[in-house]
Formats: sequence, structure tokens, C-alpha cells
Amino acid sequence: MLMSILNKCFGNLNWFSSIMKDEDEIAVMVTETYPESPFFWAIQLSEVSHNKMVTLFTAIAKAEKNQPYLGKDDVHRGKKCLAEFLCTPQDAGAWNRACILEVVSFFALVFFVDFGSTAFIPIYSLKFLSEEEFWQIPPLAQPFMLEEGIYSALIFFCSIQNR
Repeated sequence: MLMSILNKCFGNLNWFSSIMKDEDEIAVMVTETYPESPFFWAIQLSEVSHNKMVTLFTAIAKAEKNQPYLGKDDVHRGKKCLAEFLCTPQDAGAWNRACILEVVSFFALVFFVDFGSTAFIPIYSLKFLSEEEFWQIPPLAQPFMLEEGIYSALIFFCSIQNR
């Protein structure tokens, strides 16, 4: 389901193959993990990704003030929008690109494409972001998977460390 939503948001998934390069080591900032799973989302730490991040977040910050809020009829699965991303509960939050995964009553489960994380957001707190210029930059976060041997070793290490 997530891949079909990303395909709808970005027009195609050609960008996905360009991020999967064979490199021995890369520096990443982990943005989302899944308990007892080898999968996680992270942003590659490089000059290129930093420049994309600055360009994107600056453009969103400028445009957000002029974006209207979505109406109830505008909220549906696959809708591109702006949603407020909170790193911590004390955070003021910042508006970021999101795709709606599901609508439940007056809340939308959104996927923050630049962080690889999800959140339930009140539907009246979502804003329009349909201008294609904002969707030309591929997602900043990428899915990763630990190698099987490394994953097993990490679980063992964490189990011993927590006892």
C-alpha cells in the first residue's frame, strides 16, 4: 500500500532505484524504527541530501502560510498534503510533506515522506500541497534493512544490555 501511495504522490517510483546504490558505508540519521524488525527509515547524511533538505524545507516554510486547510471532502487515501510534524511533544512543529494513508472519523493517518514516519492528525489540521514543484524532490527518508547477521547480533546485544 505504501509504495502505491508514494507512486501516486511522486508520479512514479524511478527515484527509488536511484537511492539504492551499492556503497560499503554511508552515514545516516535514523528517523523511524520498528520494534523487533530489521526495517528502519533514515536520511542519508551527505552534502547533496542536506542541500535538498534546505531547499525543500525553505520552500515549504514560505508556501505554508498561503496554503488553505483541507475540507472534510478533500481528505482521502493518497491525498498529498502538508501536515505538522512534531519531533517531540514539546516541539512547536514544522509543516512537512505528507500523504494520507487512511481516514478514521475526524483523523487522518499520514505518512511523512521526508521522515518515514506516521502520525494521526486531525483532518482539519491538514493543508493543501498539490503544487508539483514540492513533489519533484524525492523523499528525503529512505527505507533500509539490517543484514540478517547484524540484526540478530543487535537483538542479542540489546537483550544482554537490558538485563
